Amino acid sequence: MKRLKSLLILYLATAVLFAACGTETVSSAAQPTPTPIPTPTPISFEADRYHISVQDGVIRIVDTASEGSVELPLSEQTLEKTGDGDTDGRDIAESSYYLDENTFAFVGGELVAFFGRVSHDGGESWISVNCQTGVGQIRRCCVDFWSASEGVVAVGGDRMNVSEYKELFFTADGGASWQQQPIEGTLSSRLLNGVTFADRMHGILSLDVPNDAPEYWYTEDGGATFRQLEFPLPGFEGSYYLKADSLRIDPESGEWTLILGQGEYGRRKAKLTSPDGVNWSYEGTGEKPAPWLG
Repeated sequence: MKRLKSLLILYLATAVLFAACGTETVSSAAQPTPTPIPTPTPISFEADRYHISVQDGVIRIVDTASEGSVELPLSEQTLEKTGDGDTDGRDIAESSYYLDENTFAFVGGELVAFFGRVSHDGGESWISVNCQTGVGQIRRCCVDFWSASEGVVAVGGDRMNVSEYKELFFTADGGASWQQQPIEGTLSSRLLNGVTFADRMHGILSLDVPNDAPEYWYTEDGGATFRQLEFPLPGFEGSYYLKADSLRIDPESGEWTLILGQGEYGRRKAKLTSPDGVNWSYEGTGEKPAPWLG
């Protein structure tokens, strides 16, 4: 009888204890939502109207619309002097020339100066470019024009392993004169491989090192300062080098469009858009059916 009474008291005490403490459900920590990887969407890119053809050291600009061509007053050997063997799989780096209906521009570098030729009349006449830099040994020159009168040249040089010094030069008179733009603060020391500006204020530099993801640096004050951009790009097969090809801002809608080039001869393209230059969306990738140096 005593044993039964003791068990009853123990049962009641246990019940009171659990009633006082209550019960607690322990759940595992909430897992972070993974960032979605954009799906590569095939995009159709039109062939460029102009391309270059090289034969026996002579460079010709070919107009695919008229099937006509004009000779560049610079030899292949002269333009090949710029670089250190890292020229996107070609002897004349794609980023070192610009071709559209308004402007033909070619640039190269030799020691401390960049040189080039610019034409605004389809190659009938040429402006001779020669500009001193602060670089002791130029490795890469990249050029972009956003109008017939305004353009930019980015120079990289004094390379040490995967680090180099960079400078920017702007023209407002079609290439007749160039003004250096000092860069304030610290810009990545990676290697320059592309430049594109939408206007005098807004532009992007693309930088790379072998076998690593590229970097993209954006300016909104004409190259005085830069900040790094992170783009929602999917993984790409092959080379990581996605060069800044073209940045344009629609004057009516204000939408930004950025084209990046990758792979063999830069023919593989990635397209991104933005409403403000800050928030970017990946639109897809495609192959540009452009003839290669023939």
